[in-house]
Amino acid sequence: MRCLIIVNPYARSSSVLEKAARLKEELTLLDCESDVRDATQLVPTLESSEFHLADETHYDFCLYLDKDKYLANLLERRMPVFNSARATELCDDKTTTFLALMGSSIRTPKTIPAPLCYTAPTGEAATRFIDRVETELGYPLVCKEAYGSLGRQVYLVENRQQLEETYQRLGRTTHLYQEFIGASTTSASDYRVITVGGKVITSMRRVNDHDFRSNLGNGGHALPVTSLDPAIATMAEQCSKLLGLDYSGVDIALDRQGKPTLLEVNSNAFFKGVESVSKVNVARAFVTHCLKEVKKRG
Repeated sequence: MRCLIIVNPYARSSSVLEKAARLKEELTLLDCESDVRDATQLVPTLESSEFHLADETHYDFCLYLDKDKYLANLLERRMPVFNSARATELCDDKTTTFLALMGSSIRTPKTIPAPLCYTAPTGEAATRFIDRVETELGYPLVCKEAYGSLGRQVYLVENRQQLEETYQRLGRTTHLYQEFIGASTTSASDYRVITVGGKVITSMRRVNDHDFRSNLGNGGHALPVTSLDPAIATMAEQCSKLLGLDYSGVDIALDRQGKPTLLEVNSNAFFKGVESVSKVNVARAFVTHCLKEVKKRG
């Protein structure tokens, strides 16, 4: 069997290539050939009802480590893709994720998506929206760009002036506002739960003593979890199944009442940190699952 591993051509983080290398390593150990390619090496051309790729090498399946829904959709017409184009799309946009999970029993923060805006958000409409956010969520609150990773597009808003400035800055960017569920604005703690095939395989607790975001890329550190709360595990598995994910990193925090609350679901979560603290071979579990699925599909 031969596997195509897709990475984003403009990713600046070494973690991206490290993840691809780990997957390639585990595939080799399972006697599966693999090539790491970025989107610019495949550039699709669409013409009428057909398309072709810059590289037409045959592959049996694809491990998709990018978030480009268009390329993922096209590759799916040629081979099984993990995660699927649909699952990747649902997780890439944070508001879309919450919309997809509505109607389930999954507890989420109160969330307000920003309205579509083509110009600078000013006038009565902007004031009306800011008033609504302020009334519904109070302060502090959290603003998140719909697309982002590593916590870099997440902002703390502590008063009216900051809210106005944030909305002015991000008005033409797809984003959302959420109630702040943490106990402190200067520290953070949550759980990153890894699922493969809809089942929890491992987890870690992420702690940051100097920031409201727990991301390891923002100064957080990882701690092992000896016994994951069953409610947290159930929530992670529900998210994974509802969103159709073969692999996921589900971020869950405890609110001020101690209840598990979903922060976000990552279709392309890194696993170096969780492998290090849990000693679980996440890469092996993922590729083993994918190989079984490819064989099952014939």
